[in-house]
Amino acid sequence: FPLRASPIDTELLKKMVYENTRNYINQRAQGKESNQYWIVPDAKGDSGILYVMSPVYASGKFIALIGIERAIRLEYFSPTKDRVISIH
Repeated sequence: FPLRASPIDTELLKKMVYENTRNYINQRAQGKESNQYWIVPDAKGDSGILYVMSPVYASGKFIALIGIERAIRLEYFSPTKDRVISIH
């Protein structure tokens, strides 16, 4: 994940990455490998940061996990503006 001016604490991000990496490793060992994703809400509750970790393969071999960070807002997912939704 890139260094950036984000409201999330760096130590908290390290902990989340570690926990999701361990989860990925456990799933992979059980043959249930999948992308790892989670959302960290901001103080307003209508937006947050989406994190995705996905495996990278070369010649059919697992070589790494790639992490993607993206700011999101609930309005991106809500087709109607008159519903009340918040991230918890």
